[in-house]
Amino acid sequence: RKYLRRNLSGDESTAKERIDRILQELTEADSLDSDASLAAFRQVVEDSLQMTMGHMGTTGEGVFVAPFSVAAGMRFDAVWLVGMIEGSVPPPVNDNPLLPSETWIEAGGPSRIDRRNARERYDYLSALATARSRALSYPVADPSQQRRAFPAPWLLDQASALEGDTVTSEMLPKLQRPWLDVAASMEHFLSDSQVSADQHDYHLQRLLNWRKAHGGRNTTQHPLVRTGSMARASQLGRGRASPSLTEYDGNLSSVAGNARFVLNLGRYPLSPTSLETWAACPFRYFLGRVLNLSALDDPEEEIAISRLNRGSLVHDILEKFIREAGENGMLPSHGQPWSEESTLRLRDIAQEVFQEYERRNLTGKPLLWQWEKRDILTDLDLFLEKDAELRARFGSAQTLVEVNFGQGDGWTEAIDEETQIKFRGKIDRIDLDAAGAPALILDYKTGGSDSSIKALNADPIDKGRRLQLGAYSLAAKRRFPLAEGAPAIYWFITERGEFKPAPSVPFDINDPGTQERFREGVSIITTGVRNGVFPANPGPPGWSNNCSYCDFNSLCPSRRFQLWERKKRDPVVADYLSLADEEEPAPDGDSTVGETAGEQQC
Repeated sequence: RKYLRRNLSGDESTAKERIDRILQELTEADSLDSDASLAAFRQVVEDSLQMTMGHMGTTGEGVFVAPFSVAAGMRFDAVWLVGMIEGSVPPPVNDNPLLPSETWIEAGGPSRIDRRNARERYDYLSALATARSRALSYPVADPSQQRRAFPAPWLLDQASALEGDTVTSEMLPKLQRPWLDVAASMEHFLSDSQVSADQHDYHLQRLLNWRKAHGGRNTTQHPLVRTGSMARASQLGRGRASPSLTEYDGNLSSVAGNARFVLNLGRYPLSPTSLETWAACPFRYFLGRVLNLSALDDPEEEIAISRLNRGSLVHDILEKFIREAGENGMLPSHGQPWSEESTLRLRDIAQEVFQEYERRNLTGKPLLWQWEKRDILTDLDLFLEKDAELRARFGSAQTLVEVNFGQGDGWTEAIDEETQIKFRGKIDRIDLDAAGAPALILDYKTGGSDSSIKALNADPIDKGRRLQLGAYSLAAKRRFPLAEGAPAIYWFITERGEFKPAPSVPFDINDPGTQERFREGVSIITTGVRNGVFPANPGPPGWSNNCSYCDFNSLCPSRRFQLWERKKRDPVVADYLSLADEEEPAPDGDSTVGETAGEQQC
């Protein structure tokens, strides 16, 4: 500390102040964990100090990192142009949504796209001219997109000039020229290279050389993989490749006892959809509900209204319309159709909601929005016709809309001997019969009727992935305790969904078999959460699996299907398999993964 108090330059003084601030902030971590070990403390300090300190030193000395455009007019001993990937260099030029290029050119303006491309080319050539020693590189794969990467056209131009002939992206890796170095993989590069980028690469080189010298011997006994980050990486590799569900792929049983996500399970109200998430993919539940991760919002303007906003818009229209009809005595009596006046009023309300969503910039491009509005109005006209048929079928006489439950009313439902659940949510609509008892509980769906909805005819909870109707039926039973039934359905209120109700026989929690299946599903889900079991289940291979629309798709490994087949044999996953109705694989079926735990050591 005495040394740090004197002889500090401006950059060093700034760095010292930042380190002091980081150490001071670490004292606040006691509120999260007051019993942290020395190893954990050292790891936190090390991670905190890895942050960049910004610009250091004098320009012209050391390593200068910058985009192409900054390098113009500068001189260097050597320059490396990295990341020369097709689609990134040059970067794509997006058109101005407010003033498209075609309109700009028709008005007499020069092509802005051509000008932008010319500017990017100029910046690239300027950067290339800053040194006599120049190196261009590109990665052979894009890990974030899990796909092959191709060299940028400008890199191929340089290769063609050196070759004296046209070089394509397929030819380039196969050439053997003194001006070309090809690293087929990171392991290949580390094995052949005589230099290391950092200490981690140096350790990997030593480990690979040791393994090669010992005939591919298992590296678990090497000193480098006994402690530190390489030890954790080795444990992660072995854990993910093993047939057991480990802490590296969703087994939190060792910390679940007093974990907050377990303690909160019966303390705070839960939405049925949160439990449905665990039934579909427990790992998605872990990322979203335990770690509270979420997808980043896309700041770019929506081209068309999103499915979520479209569904909310239709719900808002129907809520306002039916609520107003009930308050004004405009609801049709049993078996009677909606009046012409009601049809006109529904369209007026739709226009009011349209304007509100337009004001909030939720409707996308104007031309596409005009088509969407037309389709929505067509669906609303059909809604009145189909709604009259539904009311006549179930004897509806009165309607409640947007019925809240579990919001501060202290409702706790005993699922099994260990599980007390507080459900919360909002029911789109409850139709009452002439005696004031529930005739039908409806949850509107504005999409198409997919296979999972059809599966409700065989399983009332569709393997735990459809629990809303059960929770709604329970809520209606509590609100109307003397009612003999509380039937609930999903209703597809679009022409694309064919205005179908699902299931064909309404869900009713008063039915003993249905109630038993609902409680069984909720019990398995809550027990799995309580035990800290969160395996990643990608579902069946194909375009429509659990990963297709998952916010965390990029976080899971590309070999997710093979890994799931391997993890399914762990007994800790048995209860989940019984809910998901999947068979446990045979003990000797791990050849599908195609590699052994030993191959994951490095």
